[in-house]
Amino acid sequence: MIFSKPTYGSGKRELTQIAFGGYNHTRSASEGELYDMKNLTSADYPVLSVRPPRGLYKTEGSADRILGYSIYDDYICKVVYNLLFGSVRLTINNINTDEYYNFDLEDEDTRERTFTFLNDYMILFPDKKYIKLSELNSELNSELNHEIFLYDMEASISSVVTIGEGTYGGVSAEANTITFPENKKLPDFAVGDAVTISGCVVTENNKTAIIEEIDGNKLIFLEDCFKMPEGETEYTEQKITVARLVPDLDYLCGHSNRLYGCKGDTIYVSKLGNPLVWYNYEGSAGAWTSDVGSPGDFTACFSYGSYVYFFKEETVYKLYGYRPDNFQLSTSATLGVKAGSAKSLAVASEILFYHSRTGIMAYTGGSPSLISSNFGEIKYKNAIGGSDGTDYYVSLEDDKGIRTLFKYDTLHGIWMKEDDISVCGIFFDKRLYFATTNGDLYTADKSFDNGQYILPEVRSFAEFGDFYTSLDKKVMSRLYARLELEAEATVEILIKFDSGEWETLTSVTAEGKRAVTIPIVPRRCDHYRIKIEGVGTWRLYALSREGYTASKK
Repeated sequence: MIFSKPTYGSGKRELTQIAFGGYNHTRSASEGELYDMKNLTSADYPVLSVRPPRGLYKTEGSADRILGYSIYDDYICKVVYNLLFGSVRLTINNINTDEYYNFDLEDEDTRERTFTFLNDYMILFPDKKYIKLSELNSELNSELNHEIFLYDMEASISSVVTIGEGTYGGVSAEANTITFPENKKLPDFAVGDAVTISGCVVTENNKTAIIEEIDGNKLIFLEDCFKMPEGETEYTEQKITVARLVPDLDYLCGHSNRLYGCKGDTIYVSKLGNPLVWYNYEGSAGAWTSDVGSPGDFTACFSYGSYVYFFKEETVYKLYGYRPDNFQLSTSATLGVKAGSAKSLAVASEILFYHSRTGIMAYTGGSPSLISSNFGEIKYKNAIGGSDGTDYYVSLEDDKGIRTLFKYDTLHGIWMKEDDISVCGIFFDKRLYFATTNGDLYTADKSFDNGQYILPEVRSFAEFGDFYTSLDKKVMSRLYARLELEAEATVEILIKFDSGEWETLTSVTAEGKRAVTIPIVPRRCDHYRIKIEGVGTWRLYALSREGYTASKK
């Protein structure tokens, strides 16, 4: 907001800015908007102020490369690749205690990992492994490094077997039982698993079937599940493989007690309440799958509101329903998630935000809207987003590989630019966290329950867009600012005329809130810019500029 005083008899005019907008890195930045900035916040809007210092929780050294990261219920879950030894390890540790667990994964497997949480499962893809959260949170696991287990989602066994008659529901049944040798331990198959049977000499028995019962070393299926040789009630297969398979998935999310995922052109939905079962399509609790048949591969999936959304770069799919017989896909030919930006999806103020080919989109279920047109001509990629419930944070990578953290204030509809912290994930778990690529974990502010390090005072700057008063040449004669500085903070005020070099006008160190008269040598110019650089916490309440019109020559 700008207040303009009447023109004095001398031709002088004073303009006062008392509301300061957000980041607008374009030529059309209006008065009060910032063409560039660092480490500022809209928390005190319309006052311009510095973001709070972050808290630091150091977790790993520089010898590790982060392949996957998540925070859930005070547990840090990450997959790290040791650059010195080529080893890959899943580590889980509690933020507030010394509880710590390690699990070795396949060496040199540097694929990016995804964590998904559903009911009692912490699921790791593409490894297709899981941990039971009930084991992790058990009081029995309170001792340091107490053993918990990393389970395989898939399970298989290869063996000589007998296929033939048995029982089902306590009643004799024909051609429904696979009997393994007594010395063979079955993997963790469960009733309801859809298992793939392969290697049978009787080719009709190579199929996918549902386990109905398990009795010791016997897998029991529906009666007449298998084809028997003529006149035989049982026969021996020399070696078959029985496997519970899980599809390869690029993107996953949990929703309504099911796990949803996609890969390529196909959508998969797990059995109700059981993310280990994907090929049992029987009943209302069964799994579901669909090929969408549109150009391009899926780039993300996300649970938002009552639906699950699947994204391609040019298409958004909305999955309705809660059981296989009423699942229905709605297709919208609109900008979806840009490839590489699956982590940009986050909800703030009930709005879904994500990064598309053209920029950051805001989506409420209809047509997404572009909200980052004021980012200018800089092209970004590999976006990583997160939310504290109200504000949307996103880390964007430019063509030089440099990351920048932005915050979108949903209450005021403005962007703020923070710094070049290189994050690999943004998470909310009781507080907002930023996980960095070098293994450090920061909180959004300096509060931390167990008293970790606090970063040094924040360095910041605010560069306003070009100021104009008329099409005539003008002379800047005076500049005033109402500033508030906290202890040990310092501020420098600079000016640049007609796109020239920055000149320092004054430095302010006094604490408290006060009006500052900024000395300036009157100079005729077409336009000018003002920049405020600071160390520590400062706030700008008002900026007043006084000048008068000169000749056009």
